Amino acid sequence: EFEDDALAPPKALSAFKRLSAAGPLDAAVTFSSMSTAAVVPLAERQGVPLLGIASDTALFKGKRYAFQFWATPALFTEV
Repeated sequence: EFEDDALAPPKALSAFKRLSAAGPLDAAVTFSSMSTAAVVPLAERQGVPLLGIASDTALFKGKRYAFQFWATPALFTEV
């Protein structure tokens, strides 16, 4: 099942809450740093693996369940 957050953090958080209330989530995916930032704290509390397609690496530091899927500019400079 999925929900479209329209890249709006309040909608991302609402969608995550709605989906997790319907039953346990195996995992979640967010797109954009702002939507990911809204969902990470709740995913961490609930122990739901979260794949964030987001450029802000700080959102994932020290997190147990949040994982970044993004090629950072630093990766593009590596040869």
